[in-house]
Parts: sequence; structure tokens; C-alpha cells
Amino acid sequence: MKSRADIIDTLRTAGVREDLAEAAANAAILQSRKHGHSRAFSPRSDRRIKREIDRVPPMLDAKLRAKCARDNVSLRHLTLSLWTAWLALEGEA
Repeated sequence: MKSRADIIDTLRTAGVREDLAEAAANAAILQSRKHGHSRAFSPRSDRRIKREIDRVPPMLDAKLRAKCARDNVSLRHLTLSLWTAWLALEGEA
């Protein structure tokens, strides 16, 4: 994989503006990374809790998975972030 500097140099050589070259390099680096579970929600013990959602509308699921893939966000991180934000609204987090 090319480094960020190599990508920027290649784009500059091709005549791409500086700011666009940097934005493209950042996007290329983000797209090349493999994303697993977020470290923001690492469990502090060996205790594991599994939650499942039943009867999700198929179109909602398809749109959600597609947007997560486009934005490079894991569904687990998105769900845990939502729960954390919701609890924070009431001062429970």
C-alpha cells in the first residue's frame, strides 16, 4: 500500500490541486484500512452480551448495510454509539 505522501506526490504530478490531493489521499487511506470492532467499545471483562433484533424490514436493513459500507463504519460501532448517546441525553451514561 502506498503511503499518504506517495499518493499526494502522484496526484500533484498529475496536476491535481493541493487541497484535493490531500483529500483524495485521506480518502484512499481510509478506504484501504480494514475495520473491525471499534476500540472505543472494548469490553473491560470477559463477559459478553449478545443482542439481536428481530423482524427488521428488509429495505431498511439493505440501506443501513450499504450506508455503513460506504461510510466505512461497522454496524456494531454505529449501534453502540447510538445507545451511548441516548443514555447520555438522560445523564445515565
